[in-house]
Amino acid sequence: MNRQIYIITGLMGSGKSTVTNFFRLRHYDVVNMDNVAKDIIFTNSDAKVAMIRDFGKNVINEDSTYNIDYIKSVYFDPKYDTKREDFEHVLDYLIKEIFEQKDNKYFLSTEKDKVPLIIEVPSFNLNRFERFYRNFFGNIRYVINVTTDYKTRMDRLHARGLSDQEIKWRSRLQTDYSYPTTQPDVARFCNIDNVGTIEELYNKVTELMQQPDFFNDQIKEAIFQNYINNMPRFVWENMSCNTYYSSTGCESCPTPCANKRAKVNEVKND
Repeated sequence: MNRQIYIITGLMGSGKSTVTNFFRLRHYDVVNMDNVAKDIIFTNSDAKVAMIRDFGKNVINEDSTYNIDYIKSVYFDPKYDTKREDFEHVLDYLIKEIFEQKDNKYFLSTEKDKVPLIIEVPSFNLNRFERFYRNFFGNIRYVINVTTDYKTRMDRLHARGLSDQEIKWRSRLQTDYSYPTTQPDVARFCNIDNVGTIEELYNKVTELMQQPDFFNDQIKEAIFQNYINNMPRFVWENMSCNTYYSSTGCESCPTPCANKRAKVNEVKND
């Protein structure tokens, strides 16, 4: 698989989903790893067996559905740390297996050579992050770590209905990648401080995307070709610029304006 992986991570409440949405609005392929993991847990028989093995038969109701309230009560409980780590080893292996399939419902087509895939992942502890990184070794091009101040994060988490105890239990399983000593060993890493308005945050992401080491020329060309192939006909037939691609501004467009119309006609006429 030759797709380039861009990881968006950060502590709970930091705003990583907002940054992920920045790319989604611009029609990139985006995957939320939390959603993938949850879907695997609910649909994969091996995950179900591992869940029962590690957390007991109480995880299953009499009608064979998951007992969500019970799972929430034990999954982050420190008493179950060893069991949870055993289960996550199984879960990460299942994610890796799916990722290596030629086509799958989570990661879209693996034949999109060099088209970047944006993956939102939790701020794992370093051991799990390194294991996750090894699963995708050679494909991760950039890690974006979203940060914000403690009070803002707590306010957001309380607004989601999490109690102080739940926040404490979940937070201890995460690593703050803001500091060099806690950062994963990947080639390209940056922090984006999410303090201010969404517009200010999006401007910071846009500035990052304009850096020469973020998208090289080959990746930009792959993005454009993929964009053209998926563009509705009525858009490319009437476009004077690449407005469909950049739904919230022109700065993130991967191709110069002077070349757009010619490139669109060239691709669509092939």
